[in-house]
Amino acid sequence: MNKNLLNAYFAGLIDGEGTVAVFPHKGGTLVRPVIKVDMTCEKTIRALHAHFGGYCAVKKTDKKNKPQWRWEVTFQKARNVALEIRPYLITKADGADAVIAYTPKRSLLVTANI
Repeated sequence: MNKNLLNAYFAGLIDGEGTVAVFPHKGGTLVRPVIKVDMTCEKTIRALHAHFGGYCAVKKTDKKNKPQWRWEVTFQKARNVALEIRPYLITKADGADAVIAYTPKRSLLVTANI
């Protein structure tokens, strides 16, 4: 299937079922850009994983419920995915813009001449 068509399809899925945001991380001292989808259809979650990479696993749920699957990308992978799906997003467009705008603070390496 055409890559742009898949990006549009997955953008619609993420718009309706996903999360696209920059969240506090490590006790609020850092932030973490994330894009994720949780749903009971393993096949769809695996398709997201095959197309974009990232993390894919079954979540622990109450035994009376169907198993729920999660696909997730963070940091630079989230930014890369956001860049690919942004033209097709409506509901999560602002979240994608925040993920795209995220730049990590890099610590400065200080060396001493001894």
